[in-house]
Amino acid sequence: MINPNNNPNFRMISHQGFSVTDQWLGNSRVSSYIGSAEQGFQWAETDIKFTSDNIPVCCHDRAYTDSHDGQTRIVIGEHTLAELKTYGYYGEVIATFDEVLYTCKTNGLGLYIDHLDPWDDERWNTLFSLVLKYKMEDHVAWLTNREPVIERVLAWDPTAEISLVTAEQDLSPIIAMAEKYQTDLNTITINMIYTKHPVEEVIELNRRLPRGVRLEVWIIDDPAVMYEYLPYVSGFTTNTISPKDL
Repeated sequence: MINPNNNPNFRMISHQGFSVTDQWLGNSRVSSYIGSAEQGFQWAETDIKFTSDNIPVCCHDRAYTDSHDGQTRIVIGEHTLAELKTYGYYGEVIATFDEVLYTCKTNGLGLYIDHLDPWDDERWNTLFSLVLKYKMEDHVAWLTNREPVIERVLAWDPTAEISLVTAEQDLSPIIAMAEKYQTDLNTITINMIYTKHPVEEVIELNRRLPRGVRLEVWIIDDPAVMYEYLPYVSGFTTNTISPKDL
């Protein structure tokens, strides 16, 4: 079998980190990123939410259930970080963006950052300062299809990697966006949901893409499907396939 991680131009990305147990999957816990590295991933993904005291934490949803009692609904934006740390988060406690970046840095992982909003300067500056704190500027990719977000990131770092995420059938708007924002300095990828784009279409899409723009797909959890797409994309995001499986 081929190991895609042997190709320096190909990425396997663990969705919300990687858990070796079926019960929890990733969920952006600290252990999820340690697990990603242990399983041979070179990249992982997370989602950003802010607490009421403006601390970025990593969680896909705006609310979660306290795993201590299995009942209490915790709305992230209604609590301080100190309050959130008293609740259970999938058997652990919710991780700050700082903690996730540190874990990725110390375990050799790049990080895709998702759920980005047109926040105020304070919140954006917090994110940027944390990326700089761990010298991760060249090891993060910003997942978005929102032009104000793209412009905010590129104003901060003209060399930043932007991953244009889309679940749409028609890729013409996202290809136009790639053309608009690609420069000689930055990196642009198109990150599309594979279920709407069969392999035959992907082959044709590669002929239409602006020079230097790469295609990535999400979320593939079947190795057989992954191998179908492997020759025609530059990366895939997964919940359950690890490089060790391949």
